[in-house]
Amino acid sequence: MMPSTTQGAVILYLGIALAIVGLNVVFNPSVYVFVLHTLLLSFFPLFLVTIVPFFNIKRACTLGALSLAPTLPLEVLGAITNVYGLCYAALPLIPSLVVRGVSGKNRRSVTIALYAAIAEALFVFTERVDIPDVLIRAAILGTALGITYSIARQIRIVGERRGRDLFRLAYAWSRLILAQDGSELEKFFNAIAREESVRVRALVFKRDDGSNIALIVPEVHFGPFRYLGSSALPYQIEQRLPPQFRAFVLHGAGSHERNASHSLESERLAAIIADALQHHTTCRGDVYSPMRVSDGVREALVIPTAQLILIAISNPTTGGDDLPYEVQREADAIANAYGYAGAVIVDCHNLEGKLETDYRKFIPLLRSALSRTPRPCHHLAVGYGEGHAPLVRGLCNSKVKALVIECDSKRYALIYLYGNNAKLGVRTTIRRLLIDRGFSDVEVVTADDHTCSGTTFDAPYYAVEPSPLLFKACIQAVEHAMTDLRKSVCCHLDISIRTKLVGNAIFELLELVKEVGETVIRRLKMGMGAVYAIALTSALLRGLHLL
Repeated sequence: MMPSTTQGAVILYLGIALAIVGLNVVFNPSVYVFVLHTLLLSFFPLFLVTIVPFFNIKRACTLGALSLAPTLPLEVLGAITNVYGLCYAALPLIPSLVVRGVSGKNRRSVTIALYAAIAEALFVFTERVDIPDVLIRAAILGTALGITYSIARQIRIVGERRGRDLFRLAYAWSRLILAQDGSELEKFFNAIAREESVRVRALVFKRDDGSNIALIVPEVHFGPFRYLGSSALPYQIEQRLPPQFRAFVLHGAGSHERNASHSLESERLAAIIADALQHHTTCRGDVYSPMRVSDGVREALVIPTAQLILIAISNPTTGGDDLPYEVQREADAIANAYGYAGAVIVDCHNLEGKLETDYRKFIPLLRSALSRTPRPCHHLAVGYGEGHAPLVRGLCNSKVKALVIECDSKRYALIYLYGNNAKLGVRTTIRRLLIDRGFSDVEVVTADDHTCSGTTFDAPYYAVEPSPLLFKACIQAVEHAMTDLRKSVCCHLDISIRTKLVGNAIFELLELVKEVGETVIRRLKMGMGAVYAIALTSALLRGLHLL
């Protein structure tokens, strides 16, 4: 039995095909026309499967439906004036471009034009050769081919003007989406990347039982999606650490311009970070009591140490997206002025909202966090716990992690979710549940996890949704962390690694794709308008017996 999505695509295509056949049966009950339509419409999806890599029946029927639906008015006009099969004359407009992009081969898109030309030639000989019929079909087919060529040429010109091969990009994207093969897309990212020095900082709690809990903040964004680039970096770091290490790989400042260029580069980063955590941490200085600061709009949970201060930023009112990387630079500059060796920004990513690109709006919050005089922790204990929240929409991994910090008589909790942002109610509910259990403060962070982004067509990703299963898992993780509390000392890591990041070229590329998309849509509309005008004019002239 076919999957439901395949059934839907087949039914949609059959519906359009039956409409085309039905029109001709009503206006011309010719068996020849009926058989010809049936053969051409039945063979078209199979033809697409044959010429397009990665296509199956579902994709072929979907493209067939999208290609034939706009041509239905042509068939109506043609049936009225006894010019049958006009829908095939306009066929090259959409599928030729799609096939060119998906297959990466220009000659495969040309076969769509051949299919249309053969279809029209067969209809010419249904009864007799009629010169006006031939002229109408030729005019519509020629217009469709001309518009298709002009769109393909414009795409090539726009790409060349920016030094990009947009058809190659389309092929790489199609290969990822349709064949689960991201190698071509990563080659593309690698070509636009630049080598930069990225800083990796961490607070490492070394416990008296020999185990370690690390809060790790690499200046690398976990994107773009699935397993490409540095999307899987948090998982890669965790996998390379030995069992006595528990890691919270946190999302720092910066967006997709800080994606690693290749998954292999991300693996290399993970190996270096894991090795440094085990062999290159510095253990000196005190830990101070965590505190919360606010600027009236945003707020931050601050974990200060003598050397490094961690500032985890949230926007609990309107939410947000990736923090500008300049916030990290400003934090370091202000931290140095207040006597810290550095400050590390954590983007909590715990309420989805609009991207704020003006880093200056974060400066009051940074000054508030860095200018306070914190209270030292005379007794420091740290615990780790896990819970599991299966079937919660937005979670890329059902594991929920909790860090509990006990500073003298007060306890603080950090909840870590493998998701990309969160819906309204997730953070506030978790905080309320745990504060009601006696915690002085609680923060919720998501990893900005992109490993399950780009896997659906209705949205780029799903934010973590409120769920009783999620809240239960958070409480379970915290309870486990409470039983795991151990006396600890805090160490820190601060290293720089040379690596290739895609840089701002990724945003230029997105703007380029947007520009091309608008151009394609506009020219397709013009093309369909021209085709309809030809068909309408010919129908009018035939009605007046002038053609």
